[in-house]
Amino acid sequence: MTMQKVVAALRAEHAQARRDMEITSRVLSILGHPPGTPPKKRHMTAEGKRRIAEAQRKRWRKVKAQQRKAARDKVVQMPPRRKAA
Repeated sequence: MTMQKVVAALRAEHAQARRDMEITSRVLSILGHPPGTPPKKRHMTAEGKRRIAEAQRKRWRKVKAQQRKAARDKVVQMPPRRKAA
């Protein structure tokens, strides 16, 4: 292979690689973030955390109330006494 053919092949390969990188960049931009940068992390505000915590406490209050009601409503029967012979 002559030097001219090697150079021509390298240029063709370089052009193909450049086209591939351009397509990859377009796809990544469509998917949401520019190439080379990680997606942004989402942060929760203090107000959001407070609302979630209050909702969880409310759910637990409901569960505990049901448990207390079930314990109150449960009737315990004593076994019959043994009779002396």
